[in-house]
Amino acid sequence: MANMGKSSDNQGSNDFLKQYGKYIAVIAVALILIIIIVFSGKKKDGGETTTGANTEVIGISEAKETESTENPNALKEDAYPEINQLINTYFTALRDQDVETLSNIMETNGEIDEEKIRKEGEYIEDYRNIKCYTREGIVEGTYIVFPYYDIKFLNVDTLAPSMIWLYVCTNEDGSLYINKSTFDGEVAAYIDEVCNSDEAKALMEQVETSFTAALQQDETLNQFVTKLREGADPTIPEETEPQTEETTQAETEAPQQDENTGGDSQQSEETVYASQTVNVRKSPSTDGEQAGQLYAGESIQRIGTEGEWSKVLFEGEECYIKSEFLTAEQIQAADDGFEVVDEYVEALQNVRMRKSPSTEGEIVGTLDGGTEVHRIGYSEQWSRIQYNGETCYVASEFLR
Repeated sequence: MANMGKSSDNQGSNDFLKQYGKYIAVIAVALILIIIIVFSGKKKDGGETTTGANTEVIGISEAKETESTENPNALKEDAYPEINQLINTYFTALRDQDVETLSNIMETNGEIDEEKIRKEGEYIEDYRNIKCYTREGIVEGTYIVFPYYDIKFLNVDTLAPSMIWLYVCTNEDGSLYINKSTFDGEVAAYIDEVCNSDEAKALMEQVETSFTAALQQDETLNQFVTKLREGADPTIPEETEPQTEETTQAETEAPQQDENTGGDSQQSEETVYASQTVNVRKSPSTDGEQAGQLYAGESIQRIGTEGEWSKVLFEGEECYIKSEFLTAEQIQAADDGFEVVDEYVEALQNVRMRKSPSTEGEIVGTLDGGTEVHRIGYSEQWSRIQYNGETCYVASEFLR
């Protein structure tokens, strides 16, 4: 095995890229559940990492290092074979859920969550048509790479166009690795400049347009993505029970009585909106375990009613909300400084999540850089997100 000592350009800090505004780089929305996850590199004592037995040492050739170009600031398509090899190895490891290879070619904080990799990659069959658009970094031997790729989902013929950005660095032995640590100073400013460049934005917008077109052209892909966003298993087809004349008549004449609520239980399916911030519970009772919150103006799918409670799909699970706080009319959120949005965004770096939109708010955890989350509220300073069933706040400048 070859030793891979990291170079000195790997810097840590909580201050990273400036706010991208509400521009969302194409990560194939919620369906890219695995692609941009921060896989944690596992170091050996002394700061070294080892290369897996089936992983070749990847490095930029000297000839390519010294090659001069007329426009050094342009994004170069597939200009570095060694970078293409590294990126292909990365996506192959994601597809195969090869934790050992990921740990050998990536540098991050913490440890790899193997179960998370398995769960979030189980619906992806392959990554195809990989291209790399690269610009040299401000530090010698570093590169900002925008890999384009098509996702082949299970049982879906149409490919999903996607793009991310990665920071590639050079080891002391000349091999390359993907650096998913946090950065500060000139490095952070330069990465920000490149990601905000007209060329990079135009490239991402092209991919976004292609992805939207793919969803419109293939209803199977569209339904697959929708189920992923809702947290449901997209490989399970929707089934409708055949109704006979007898069952239809029986259901009409005798609505089901709910033992817990003492009211009628009825099945329906419609989009409803929260008239105010309301608790979502796992059982139809004010004493039921809280699964999360729905904010004013936020939509949710109602699939039935039980007495004074509405049965809803919340984060892929059946939960309950008091019906009096739901309306079929779309409304605007209360004037709390947040615009109601329903979108998926990516964390630009490791960033703190808080219970309230303030730097004094209680810290509830850390959102790993590259992780995609559901944003339900936006202001210039803070974003309201849903994470693991909870509503949290993250500084907007760290999301895109």
